Amino acid sequence: MRVAQNIEFREPAIPGVNIPRGAVESANQVVLNFGNGLPLAVSQAYQWRVHIDHELIDSYSFFVPGPPAGPVLG
Repeated sequence: MRVAQNIEFREPAIPGVNIPRGAVESANQVVLNFGNGLPLAVSQAYQWRVHIDHELIDSYSFFVPGPPAGPVLG
C-alpha cells in the first residue's frame, strides 16, 4: 500500500525581519487519519518512509505481532 500527501513546507519568516536562509530550523507536523484503520497482516514487517522531493529523509520499521499461540493438547 502506498499513501501520499502533498504538503508545501516553507522556511520560517517574520515580516520585516531579514533571516538568513538556513539560520532557523523549520519544524512541521503531519497527521494521517485512516478512518477504517490499515489492513495490515499479522506476523509481517512494515516500514514507514518519508520522502521530500523524491529524496528519502527517514524510515521506521515495525512489526505487527499476531495473537499468542493457543494451548497444545495431547
